[in-house]
Amino acid sequence: MARRPRARGAALIEVMISALILLVVTVGFVGAVKEAMSATAVAHRRTEATLLRTGLLEKLAVAPKAAIARLEDQVWRVESCYDKDAIPTGENTAWTTDYACPAGTTYRRLLAVVPVPAISGIDQRTWTVRVLVDRADATCDAATRYSSISCVGADFFVTD
Repeated sequence: MARRPRARGAALIEVMISALILLVVTVGFVGAVKEAMSATAVAHRRTEATLLRTGLLEKLAVAPKAAIARLEDQVWRVESCYDKDAIPTGENTAWTTDYACPAGTTYRRLLAVVPVPAISGIDQRTWTVRVLVDRADATCDAATRYSSISCVGADFFVTD
């Protein structure tokens, strides 16, 4: 009976193909984990910014209306500054337009007041208060304040 020649190297090829498949799966898994970590970080930043924005809205809701009226020049002002854990690092209590956040600031909370035209026959003033929280390293503008992952904005009306 004749012996069949043994196939040499077949096991090596199988091992190499298995290693290649394992490499592709591992690279895919690492990419998915990286995307998940990035999405989680963005969600965390937006949540922090939303909480900071809400805090300013609550503060302005009880503020004297005369304080809001003196800001109706439609200029964005830094109201306060926060570190990466949303702990205050500075506050612009006078609401001046030239306030700069200190070093170590991650978030800035800004506001602008826009007067709403008076309605004839109604004796009250109304303002649109624009609130914005952005990352100090990625300044937002009017076009991106509602759509960028680096900022959270809101408008609300205040009436005296």
